[in-house]
Amino acid sequence: MVFNFTLFAFNYFIQIDSNNFLPFSLKGLKKGRRGVFISYNMDFFRFSMEISIIILLYRFAVLEKGIYIFSFIYCFLLIFNIYHFAFAYIYKTTPVIANDIKLLRDGMAILYNESKIKLLGYAIGLIILVIAVFTFFTLYLSFSLRFEPVPITYFVTLLLSVVFVSAILRKGIYRNRRDLTYRFLFMTARLIAHIRNSHDLLKNKLRFKNLIKSIEEKDVITRAINKKPNLYFIFIESYGSLLVKENKIKSQYKSLIEDFTQQLNKSNWGVKSNLSESITLIGPSWLAYSSFLYGCRIESHLTYEYLIKNKAFHKIDSILNTLNENNYTIFNLNPTKPNANLPISMDDLTSFYHVDNWILRDDINYKGLEYGFGEFPADQYTLNYAYENYLRQFMSPFILFYLTKNSHSPYISPKKPLDDWRKINGCKKKDHSISGGFLTRPNLTDYINSIQYQIKVIEKFIIENGNENDIFLLVGDHQPHELTNGEEFGLETIVHVVSKNQNFLNGFEKYGFRDSLYDNISPVKHEGLHSAFLRELLRCFGKSENVLPDYEPNGKQLP
Repeated sequence: MVFNFTLFAFNYFIQIDSNNFLPFSLKGLKKGRRGVFISYNMDFFRFSMEISIIILLYRFAVLEKGIYIFSFIYCFLLIFNIYHFAFAYIYKTTPVIANDIKLLRDGMAILYNESKIKLLGYAIGLIILVIAVFTFFTLYLSFSLRFEPVPITYFVTLLLSVVFVSAILRKGIYRNRRDLTYRFLFMTARLIAHIRNSHDLLKNKLRFKNLIKSIEEKDVITRAINKKPNLYFIFIESYGSLLVKENKIKSQYKSLIEDFTQQLNKSNWGVKSNLSESITLIGPSWLAYSSFLYGCRIESHLTYEYLIKNKAFHKIDSILNTLNENNYTIFNLNPTKPNANLPISMDDLTSFYHVDNWILRDDINYKGLEYGFGEFPADQYTLNYAYENYLRQFMSPFILFYLTKNSHSPYISPKKPLDDWRKINGCKKKDHSISGGFLTRPNLTDYINSIQYQIKVIEKFIIENGNENDIFLLVGDHQPHELTNGEEFGLETIVHVVSKNQNFLNGFEKYGFRDSLYDNISPVKHEGLHSAFLRELLRCFGKSENVLPDYEPNGKQLP
């Protein structure tokens, strides 16, 4: 039992705050939450049928050779379980090894860049754990051959045989995250599911290849824009619909966003708001904003890497290409610390996002406090420095793309914007920021505080720097990490369109946007928002002879 329980201990300990230690309770049995076969309580009282069979076969001396092979299998399953449970917990979705191995590679590169000592410590700890487990499992199997089975061994064998057959009849093949709820698990079935789901992702990648081919065969559509407003595409980190649904913070958020709208209205800015279904529950962010920019639902990092290296895809009909054709200059603001270990090159990113000018960490001369995961500058400083030094005097129409940083989990941000953003640089007072550190466990209080900071920063930026014809598109990338779940809150994030052109704003009402999030809104999708925004931009600012693109609520359909 100890070796079985060890396989599932990691899943319990990473969720220890929200789960009970005991596997059964009378209340849980009545509600079906903690049962004999299925339990939604993530305790570690669970069995791997394969490991149980191996141990019993050794116990009855049916197997006497291959002891090191079986010890290796046990260690492999332990590591595999740690990976499977970790990714299911972090991303709240079905782990798929073909996709996750790339995310893991990038995650290790980011962790190495931020905290080499921690990464080294985790690696050494894992190696020690594997060696210790391998040794103890080998010794246990060897020791079990020295004694004859006792009566209880026969009883356990009979019981497991009944459970084995019952479990097969009850659960079938693993297809989704519900496999985490079973007490008697077949690891081979989980491995097969990973292979099958990986194959499905590869097939989806081929569908994008067919999409590129079909689009290449069509005539190029040219759409001219007469009056060319500057565009700000600001994706707000972790700006999810939890803010309007979570009872503990929804009244605070409602007051915040109503004040945001009122302050902008006083300066003649109009706001239309809605919810938009993201691609992912809690990340990665790049799937969310890339799906908007291309109008395609890019659901996996595997597909993202394929598309980012496929130059033909970069030329498909999209808002980026339309704006390029109209002589827009695209600025991409990214104050992330440089990381040479990431596999995607700057050349690939430049081509994929059609970047004319990067504004990077070294370009903003920041020497102030750093915040949260990634050790980022204060967003107020980053946005205002970019505007003051790159955009204020820029003559041609431009796009500024920015993913905010200070509301990233664990939601460690400045407390409030300063009157003069320049004073942030060089500021080292610890009371300027919310307490916390790298990989700190997040909480709702810090989350709503970080969102309040983001909204106030953007409000102040628009009022002080926005010009008459500027348009601001503010979109949440995904729900907040560790504070949400898909069953209760869904994939929806919050989106606002801000402009002084009421004709332009009114056009969004046909897509379900309203003056307030609390009116009768009709949510869109990130990939559908692409065609909605492009249609209204061309309708309001384009030439009359333009053929408006179709509204594609589900994005471009893959062949």
